Amino acid sequence: MSYFPSGDLDPANLERLVRESEESVRRLADATAELEAISGTGRSRSELVSAEVDNGGGIRRVAIDPRAMRLGSEELSEQVCEAVRAAQEDVQRQSLELLTLAVGADATRAAVDLDALQRQLQDVQSTFARSVDASAAVVDRISRRPEW
Repeated sequence: MSYFPSGDLDPANLERLVRESEESVRRLADATAELEAISGTGRSRSELVSAEVDNGGGIRRVAIDPRAMRLGSEELSEQVCEAVRAAQEDVQRQSLELLTLAVGADATRAAVDLDALQRQLQDVQSTFARSVDASAAVVDRISRRPEW
């Protein structure tokens, strides 16, 4: 999205951009407080195990139906993991919904690609560092030449 389609940075466009930016920052600050309060719940497929996690995915509670005690330890373990994963997915879903409302769907999709962007930035930084090292080596060789 371009704020200045004609390329002009006239005062009216600049003022509008500042207002929109301030509003976005306010909505994001409100969303941040709401994000901290999110918790997720989930159940295993058998519904014998339920779990609740905090906004970071940390386990708050696991409840096991007494009937699940008849399951073998491996099956019970799988049921607990299913419930916890479902609760963590619930937190992610709620967080994405909240962020989408706060900053818009386009910005939320952009945030999802943040990891790819970070990898690209690291690649650029590595390439730049190699280039600087190569240039420094050339300068060093030139500085070591005997004067004519």
